[in-house]
Amino acid sequence: RVLNQALLNGFKQSLLPGQFPALLLTVNMPANLLDVNVHPTKTEVRFLNSGQMFSLIERAVKEMVTESGQVRYLPASAPAPAPYFADSQNREWAPTNPSTYSRHYSSGSAHEAPSFPTIDFSSTPFQPALTLSSTPGPQPTPQSLNFESETSSPFHAILSGQYLGTLFRTYLLFDLGNEIALIDQHAAHERIRFEKLKSSVFTKGVDVPVQPLLLPESVRMSREDISKTAPKLGLLEELGFEAEAFSDESILFRAVPAAWGTAALPTRLRNLLGRLSEIEMDSKTSGEMLLDETLFEKLASEACHSAIRAGDNLERVEALALLEELASQEHPWNCPHGRPTIVRVARARLEEWFYRRV
Repeated sequence: RVLNQALLNGFKQSLLPGQFPALLLTVNMPANLLDVNVHPTKTEVRFLNSGQMFSLIERAVKEMVTESGQVRYLPASAPAPAPYFADSQNREWAPTNPSTYSRHYSSGSAHEAPSFPTIDFSSTPFQPALTLSSTPGPQPTPQSLNFESETSSPFHAILSGQYLGTLFRTYLLFDLGNEIALIDQHAAHERIRFEKLKSSVFTKGVDVPVQPLLLPESVRMSREDISKTAPKLGLLEELGFEAEAFSDESILFRAVPAAWGTAALPTRLRNLLGRLSEIEMDSKTSGEMLLDETLFEKLASEACHSAIRAGDNLERVEALALLEELASQEHPWNCPHGRPTIVRVARARLEEWFYRRV
């Protein structure tokens, strides 16, 4: 369960709801760091330090996803398209007397009209294997995926490309020479807005609006969990929580960040402390690791509703500014809900669609 949840957390925001990653994870570690006595029939084993493994795997996967640069890319050599005019019911433009054109579109004719291909945007590129160390130390550097022969970030090519305008007042079009790039203006701005909202909640040292609780909320935990969690309460205080170890078996909350709200507060605070107990504190530990589903959806929804909409007309300077700001984000490839912000189509793919390339 630890591995499964750590992997899902690592891929969060990179996949659409209902999608799950397919990958091979190899963990090499000394056998003495495993507990094989947790089940009478030896059908289950556990990590001696599950919190450390959870943080290590989650962080490694997040870094791999970020470094890989997940731009949806449509190269050449696509499967042959199916006939576009095969279904006569879809030919709304057909003339009153279609027999006039039967010589050109009869079954088996060499002039039978081709189709446009169906594009699957949901495919995710294969990710490289991760080698995870079980001992503290420098984290492994994720391997970058090379989707095309570029020596720099995919954004470098787009920023240096020619801006052509907008398509359907929704997609920003860029000519990159041998390919085109389409940027969803709403998804791109939604990602930018989400990161700003998240930063206002989770950045240490920033004055966070706090909501005092009318009645303090007590969360009961085992003594073992209290011993793991109490030394880390300082991280919660930096994020706007007011919490203290009330006894050997409970932690008392007197205030929460205003962005949290109070919906389902007891359950969320219990989950928050459980998450905090799993985190291995070090220089890379951030409050973002404590982002729960309720707060995530709240921030994502606010980002979505405040972002540029499909249909909004952007001037050239606004489009270029949006792209530059998107390029500066840590996770620019998807909106918070997992939709891609950028799709790139190779010139060779377009030529195949028009049968210029066989």
